[in-house]
Amino acid sequence: MGKIPTPLIKTILLVIIILIGAFFRLHQIADLPPGDDFDPAYYGLDALRILDGERPVYLATNYGREPMFSYLVAALYLLLGPGTLGIRVASALVGIFTIPAMYLVGDEFSKLSSLKTLRQWGGILAALILALSYWHLNWSRYGVRAILIPLFFAMTTFFLLRALRKRRSLDFLGAGIFLGFSFYTYQLAQLLPLLILLVLLYDVITRHSFNKQDVLHFLLLFGTALLIWLPLAFYAYSHPGVFNQRVWGVFIFSDSPSVSDQIPELLEKGRQLLLLFTIEGDLDLTINLPGRPLFNPFLSLFFFAGILISLWRWRLPGYLFLLSWLVIMIAPVLLAEKAAMGKRALGALPVAILLITLGLTWPLDNWFGQWRHDT
Repeated sequence: MGKIPTPLIKTILLVIIILIGAFFRLHQIADLPPGDDFDPAYYGLDALRILDGERPVYLATNYGREPMFSYLVAALYLLLGPGTLGIRVASALVGIFTIPAMYLVGDEFSKLSSLKTLRQWGGILAALILALSYWHLNWSRYGVRAILIPLFFAMTTFFLLRALRKRRSLDFLGAGIFLGFSFYTYQLAQLLPLLILLVLLYDVITRHSFNKQDVLHFLLLFGTALLIWLPLAFYAYSHPGVFNQRVWGVFIFSDSPSVSDQIPELLEKGRQLLLLFTIEGDLDLTINLPGRPLFNPFLSLFFFAGILISLWRWRLPGYLFLLSWLVIMIAPVLLAEKAAMGKRALGALPVAILLITLGLTWPLDNWFGQWRHDT
């Protein structure tokens, strides 16, 4: 681990990791998972309407859905023909493209760290963990729009972190583009601006500076995202009873507005969330191996190690960012009904991979590195 990897070595390793990830996501994709479900079927129907000439900004059927995944399925139907295969391949391709995106955000985050092993191998390890992750693999093969969330969150965060490191307008523009288009993926994207605002606020506070260039960069980021989001915003304004109806339909406070009445349920949801990562995941056979947690015991150990390290070093650059990302993106699991917890937590998938990467590399520098020095 001590030898600095060359760009060529990293590129070769990344290509191998992508090929491994592609194999797991495409192998027997027509037959596994067995059977079809009604959620993926809606995207097939959407794709047929798109191919017939419709150009929806938002889809009102099945409690309301963002359209990007349906357009992707329509493109696959042009190549593969209508059917389940096109829906699953669309999902798998998104999952495959998320692997290099995870490398980019992992490598960029690693530049914030003083840990030598993390700086050298963080991106490669993050990509490898994602490629082999059951959580991501499961949803890469299922065929629903939520699989777009890890890709767009990773790319938005990559450009944001690089923008704050290099202070280049092009990177702020990239963050704005991916943020804007993320609103067309899945409801979880509506939480992403909150995370970005917190990151920008933290950056300003730690630099003790807020100048004209900062104003222009922030306007570029949010202005670009706003322009891309406007058609969807107009639809939401024009159809108040349709937009986000699924969100309010599963919100645990929708029937009882009193927080005190919901405290026992919130505590139970907290327990389920802890089990979700470690012991027991979704029980529904159509979306999961019944009870399979998001991480195996090995990854769970390093996931929680990464959380503890981040809590311990929260004042240093990057660690508070990890904690904020995790808290914001697991909130939907706490505040919604129990069904499909693994899907509703997908906004936390990239940061969970980063936390595992941190948990894996920290001992290499702090324990094994000291052992090598002593011997």
